[in-house]
Amino acid sequence: MTAGKDIPLSSFTGRTDRATSAIGYGKSAMVFHMLRKTVGDEIFFSSLKRFVEKNSFKSASWAEVREAFEVGYGKNLDWFFRQWVDEKGAPELEIKDPELNTEEQRRWYRSP
Repeated sequence: MTAGKDIPLSSFTGRTDRATSAIGYGKSAMVFHMLRKTVGDEIFFSSLKRFVEKNSFKSASWAEVREAFEVGYGKNLDWFFRQWVDEKGAPELEIKDPELNTEEQRRWYRSP
C-alpha cells in the first residue's frame, strides 16, 4: 500500500485510485471470505440473506452487515469487524521454521 493512502475499510466510499480499489474491493472480498470461514457456510449464506432482506433499496453500512451476522451466528463479532473493517492495514505474516513431518503432508504439497 502506498504510504499515506491506507484507510480502514469502513471509510471506503468509492474507488478513486489503485489504493482505494485494493481496499474497497480486494480487502472487502477477503473480509467476506474470512467471515465465511469464521461462521460457516450455512450461517454465512443465511446471514447474507437476512442482510439483503432488511437493507434492500437503502443505504447500509458495515454495522448492518455485522448485525446480520451476529444474529445468525449468535455471538458478538466486534473483534472481527474492529480488526478487519475499522482498522487500516493488512496483517503481517511470518513463517518460522517450516517443516514437513509425514508422508501425507508431503503429498499435499505436490502438484497433482
